[in-house]
Amino acid sequence: AALTTVNLTGCAQLVQLPDSIGRLPMLTTMDLRDCKSLTGLPPTIANLKKLTTLRLIRCESITGLPGGINDLEQLQVLDLEGCRRLQEVPEISNLIHLTTLDCKDCDQLTALNKLPAEMGGLSALRLLDLEGCASLQALPDISNLVELETFDCKNCERLETWRGNCGSLTKLAALRFEGCRMLGSLPADTGKLTALRILDLEGCGRLISLPESLGDLTKLKILHLKGCTRLTGLPDSIGKLGKLEKLVLMGCPSLKRLPDTIYGLTALTTLDCEGCAHLTALPDTISGKEFMAPQSEPAVMCSDVNLRFLFCMRHHLLYTLPNLATVVSFRVAAVKVVGGLMRLATLDLSGCTHLETLSDKIGRLADLTHLRLNDCVSLKSLPDTMCDLRELRILDLTGCFSLGSLPNNIGNLKSLRILRLAGCVSLTALPDSICDLDALEQLDLEACIHLQTLPDKRNLAAQDLRRCEGLSRL
Repeated sequence: AALTTVNLTGCAQLVQLPDSIGRLPMLTTMDLRDCKSLTGLPPTIANLKKLTTLRLIRCESITGLPGGINDLEQLQVLDLEGCRRLQEVPEISNLIHLTTLDCKDCDQLTALNKLPAEMGGLSALRLLDLEGCASLQALPDISNLVELETFDCKNCERLETWRGNCGSLTKLAALRFEGCRMLGSLPADTGKLTALRILDLEGCGRLISLPESLGDLTKLKILHLKGCTRLTGLPDSIGKLGKLEKLVLMGCPSLKRLPDTIYGLTALTTLDCEGCAHLTALPDTISGKEFMAPQSEPAVMCSDVNLRFLFCMRHHLLYTLPNLATVVSFRVAAVKVVGGLMRLATLDLSGCTHLETLSDKIGRLADLTHLRLNDCVSLKSLPDTMCDLRELRILDLTGCFSLGSLPNNIGNLKSLRILRLAGCVSLTALPDSICDLDALEQLDLEACIHLQTLPDKRNLAAQDLRRCEGLSRL
């Protein structure tokens, strides 16, 4: 009778518990995880008045829970993760001490009963995890969960709506709807989630717009919108998100522009626009500093640059990049001159198919170590100033089949270790100064079909000359 813990983890052949389990008045913890043959719990479980933790993780044969579970008023943790045959959770409105309700991967769960306003309720609940509840079509009213900090609905594939009533959820810090491909909208009052730090909407393919109240989420740090294929724009109010650090827009092909107010994102460190194939313009400024002006000269740069990573791969409609030095995946400490992101480490413009040349200003990027221009199929030349990049270690020009030559002073790139020219079919020769690249270890010339001769470069660790059909002399 004095037993406080029952741990039957991994008893895979256990089919049922005896009714006598209810005669353990001091029991506080019951762990039945991986009891894969267990079909249910006895009604006498209602007698365990001191039970604080009930774990049924991966009890794959359980189809329901006894109603008496609502009598476990001291219960703090109810973990039902992986109960794949569980179809509903019974009324639990009396569980006033419950802090964690985990229904992750209960993929047959169609309803959470008695979890609306009358629950009075689960006022202590901090974590509500419904990830992977693929059969769940509607969410309960959670407006009374005033202590809720994390609400996870990731991969609830049939979920279409969330009623919201967000005003009382003043402690909610993380809201995740990743993979909810049927979710069409967010509540208009989403901005009332004043403590929210993470909003994850990745893969919400039916989401067309975000509420204007988004700008009221003044503590938001991460906004994930990857794969929101129907998203056409962002609200102007996004500029009020002064603490936003990461904005992910990868794979949003319907997105055509970013609002000018994005300059207000003064804490932004990552802006990922990869695969936004119809994004035709970016704002002239971001957080008061030079960013990129597709059709005009850029604005004035300031010294408070925070942006570290900007991904613009596979942008087919960005026709001009007049200030290329700022369109990058980069790391910035301070900016003192226009066009001079002096701590820039990586510039990645892979797949910018309309890019024909680089700005002469690229030579100012004294700390640049990686320059990736692969599949820039319209790139015809490189500026001589590029060879001022004394720290450059990797230069990738793979698939630049319009590139007719390399700068004659390429030998000035004394730190260059890897030079990739595979598929540069317009190249007929390499400059003699390439022999001065003392640090060069890899030279990839595969399929440079019009290359006729090679300079004498004997210290290479790897040199790929496959399919160099025009090569007549080594």
